[in-house]
Amino acid sequence: MSLEKVKTIILTLLVLLSLLLTWLIWNNQPNYDWLNLKDLDNIAIAKEKKVPGIILPDKLLYHEDNGTTGTVHDREISRVMNLLRTWTFDMSSSRLLSKKDLYNLMHGKNRIELDFPAPVPFSVYQSVLNFANKKVPDADFDHIVIELNKGTKNLNHVYFISTASNKVYEASTDQKSIQVFISKLNDNKTLYKPYTAFALSGPRSIYLPAGNPVVNQYKYATTDIEIDKFKKALFADPNFVKKVAGEYTNGISLLRTDESNKVLTFVNPGEDIGYSSDPNHLLTRAIDFINQHSGWTDQYQYFEINERENEVTFRLFKDGYPVFNDDGMAEIREYLGRTEIYKYVRPYFNLSLNLPLKPAVVKLPPAQDVIASLQENPSVQMNKVRDIAVGYRLQKDSDDILSLQPAWYYCYNGVWKMAGGMKMDWSKTKTIFILVFLVLDIYLSCQLYFKHVKNQYEVIGSPTAEQSLKAANITFVDLPKGKAKRPYISAEEKVFTAKDLKKLKNQQAEIVNGQKLSSVFDKPVKLGTKIKTDQLEAVIQENMLYGSRYKLWNYDKDLNQAVFYETYNGKMIFNNKNAKLTVYLNDRNEIISYDQTYLTNIKIYREEEETLSAVKAVEALYKKGTLKPNSKVTKAELGYYTRVPELQVLVPTWHFTVKHGNETEQLFINAFEGQVNEMENAQ
Repeated sequence: MSLEKVKTIILTLLVLLSLLLTWLIWNNQPNYDWLNLKDLDNIAIAKEKKVPGIILPDKLLYHEDNGTTGTVHDREISRVMNLLRTWTFDMSSSRLLSKKDLYNLMHGKNRIELDFPAPVPFSVYQSVLNFANKKVPDADFDHIVIELNKGTKNLNHVYFISTASNKVYEASTDQKSIQVFISKLNDNKTLYKPYTAFALSGPRSIYLPAGNPVVNQYKYATTDIEIDKFKKALFADPNFVKKVAGEYTNGISLLRTDESNKVLTFVNPGEDIGYSSDPNHLLTRAIDFINQHSGWTDQYQYFEINERENEVTFRLFKDGYPVFNDDGMAEIREYLGRTEIYKYVRPYFNLSLNLPLKPAVVKLPPAQDVIASLQENPSVQMNKVRDIAVGYRLQKDSDDILSLQPAWYYCYNGVWKMAGGMKMDWSKTKTIFILVFLVLDIYLSCQLYFKHVKNQYEVIGSPTAEQSLKAANITFVDLPKGKAKRPYISAEEKVFTAKDLKKLKNQQAEIVNGQKLSSVFDKPVKLGTKIKTDQLEAVIQENMLYGSRYKLWNYDKDLNQAVFYETYNGKMIFNNKNAKLTVYLNDRNEIISYDQTYLTNIKIYREEEETLSAVKAVEALYKKGTLKPNSKVTKAELGYYTRVPELQVLVPTWHFTVKHGNETEQLFINAFEGQVNEMENAQ
């Protein structure tokens, strides 16, 4: 027997063992006391959406006499679709065409071609377009082609085309509407770029951008969506919830989270998945399910449907380009059971803040290079390449920072892959899988053992913030009441000049690396026997640049230095090395020198939002394990903290001084998102 056969047998056995252990863990549940949770109806994760905002073309082509232009710009496609929604379509006939004739019809001159990423049932799109017919075809389409011959005497047809079945459904509409449409096509002509036809296999061809596509790249800060909201929205019986080993169950359904990628999986194993459903019913149910808990976060659009698996996928889009990620961070995937959801996989975060990024655009290789590389790849059969498109690769820069990098993608046998990926060595991959499943089986065995030995469980409740803190013996001074409204702000690091140095008197100052001012006084500045805050602040206002905009952070008697931070509208910019003033004293309490940095051109980056209340921020610190039980909060103030270390985008932040035993800590928490800012990462 060969080594590869032995590997295959071992891998198969390990996979089967992992499935068995998983089943035993799910079914080996101890008896629990249940807690009735009230007021769980009408859970809203984000927002509801209607079909016109979910099922959209992902490409628009304008075939003219002198060539083809096109766009994927989401606003332009929405504008065109809104124009079509004012028309009435009269379905007249259908016919079956050869592939060659089908593509000739789609790509002929003087017509608009709207390409959808997946088949769209006519019955679902009745809520988008107006059909004069009482009964629409029991079929689907993935392209709409509109003839655009000028003049009301010319009869222009509209074709709904299915490239899967080679079927064309012909419709007519008011010719005056088409003439108005033609006149409005040039309103956003700058959004249309030249497109070129490329042959794939046989008569099939695809239109792609000519030349090197230039695409924006993005960096985003993310905001987590509370898992509690999904727990309350998804369970079949929301009145009974328990938590076991980090997973949530009502005895029937299971919710688990991938905390690294912020992706959740909800499974309802009792639901029948082995049935056949028509695409109309499947797609309608998938949209309704997400609307039931207002689960449309960011710009997700209909992207794929698999009738055999009863599966529907909605993908994240940015600027009209699809976003891809191997860990499920850019898609909402549903598997529909006979009566309820069977499996639901989706991210539980929002792209909350678009961060400045340089360079802002990326120039991609031309489409012909991408196609040539696919044709030269021996593992790629061109007849299985279904589509090619520019998209975004979503990748993690840190726990809460994501970047969207432009790249070419191709759909191969129904699976989207990034062009230029490495060829898989299956023998090596098989060895890796054996090791992975071996470790997984050991882990699952340990989980099964601990569940059998220890019947520990956690019950989910909803105490108030004050109750949670009181139970942990956490006390606090009078905290600021209510919630405030604050904006994100942005700033630039000041570059000091010789002109700045001339403003300083009785001191010898120099500029270090352009952005730091270091100065020594000709004669030490006396402060007196006891250091006072108002005295220190008066000295810096009189002797240093922008002194009135700094506020004392702390005075360290042992180091003989005082640290000030810059303020914005009276609120301190915490722990920012680029907004810091450090004053040095001698043993006689005299100021002898200082180092200074400064943020300039501070402006509102995003409009005001409501912050967490102080008590809610304290509770969040406790729940995250940062604030220990038996602690006392002695000071609370709202200021600003750098949201991303390498960028000067500042977010409203709560600062708390906390005493725990003989120790004093300075804790910071994002006043919008509840994210803890660690001191060691401070700027």
